[in-house]
Amino acid sequence: MKVHPALTYIVWLAIIAGLAIWLAMTHQARLRLAGEHQGLEQQLQKMAELSAWNADLSRQIAKANEPKPLAPGQLSELLRAVRWECSVGSSRRAMGRAKKTGRSTPYWRIISSG
Repeated sequence: MKVHPALTYIVWLAIIAGLAIWLAMTHQARLRLAGEHQGLEQQLQKMAELSAWNADLSRQIAKANEPKPLAPGQLSELLRAVRWECSVGSSRRAMGRAKKTGRSTPYWRIISSG
């Protein structure tokens, strides 16, 4: 049986049209994937920048939380202030107890009581 030339032409035309459609769909898919890839690359770059910023902030926080040593003069002044507060505080507590009980407390017991 002999195939009519018009039928052969139609088959070849369908094959070529199918290939053209397949190529167009592949091209559109590649363009879409390229756009997604570019978006993901931008997100990755932002994440890297944020990670570096986070590491920098962590270093700054760690540095800020480090105790700073006092100068020798500052340390002695601080100790003097604490001793004074302790002595004045204990005297005030003893005088408050004396007022509550109504008894007079000798001065030397006020200073020595704690």
